[in-house]
This record gives sequence, C-alpha cells and structure tokens, in this order.
Amino acid sequence: MLMTNGDDHKHRRGAFARVFAHPVLRQKRGRVRAVADHIIADLPRGEEFDFLALCASRIPAEMIAEVLGLKTEDSAWFAGHVYRLSNCLVPPYSGHDEVEASAEALYDFVAQTVEDRRQAPQDDMISMLVADESDRSLETEELIYQIMGLILGGS
Repeated sequence: MLMTNGDDHKHRRGAFARVFAHPVLRQKRGRVRAVADHIIADLPRGEEFDFLALCASRIPAEMIAEVLGLKTEDSAWFAGHVYRLSNCLVPPYSGHDEVEASAEALYDFVAQTVEDRRQAPQDDMISMLVADESDRSLETEELIYQIMGLILGGS
C-alpha cells in the first residue's frame, strides 16, 4: 500500500477500508484498553525499571496484535523481527542475513495465520480480509505482504 500510487494503491487500500472502518475499530476500544491496562499492571512498583523495554516497546506491538486479531503473546516475537527487519531502512544498511531471516520469519508467520483463518475463521480483522470475496479483495500473497506492512507500521 505504501509503495504504490493510483489504481494500485486504491485497490490495496480498498481491501482494508472495511476492516479499519471507524465503527469496527470503535468496537475494539475495550480490548485495546484491556491490553494497555495489562501492560501498566505488569510494571514494577517502587523500583526503577526500563520504561522503553517494559512499556513503550510493548504497547505498539500488542495493540497491532489486538487490532488484527493476533495473539498478544506473539507480539514480542514479531516485534523483535520487525526491529531487525527495520535495519534495512536506516543507513548505513547492515546485517543483510539478519534482515532477510526476519523478513522470511514474518512472511511465514503471516502466511500461516492467513491459512489458519481460511481453515478456521475467527472474529478478527485477518479473518475478515481472508473471507472478502468482493472486487476489492487481494490475492493471498499480496494480502500477506499488506498484513506484514501493518505489523511493521504498527509495531
């Protein structure tokens, strides 16, 4: 979605318009709040701690997991891959093997999640995207890459 313009962008964005519509996201407020409350409750009390590691880095990954319908327990795993993969976006580019391994791991994770939702749909956004048979639906591989982009951006 981010790297396209015109009709291609419109088509890719259209596939997500329904699942990211305001009423759909508004319904998730309670769950998103519960995730945030859980993160805050996990913080140490009465002692110093690393705020970035224990709170600030968890919130985006766990929120995107909740919004998409992924297990929040998986968020630390995929966030680690996101951070390694993002090394290719910042000069000087280094760690090609690590970047490639993380990209492959994320692709496999999302591909398996898409297939799982195809076999056993759930009440989540990924299931909605997989089940979409309208003219705005995406081919499986394109859908995988778009979901990866949401995980990357969201984390």
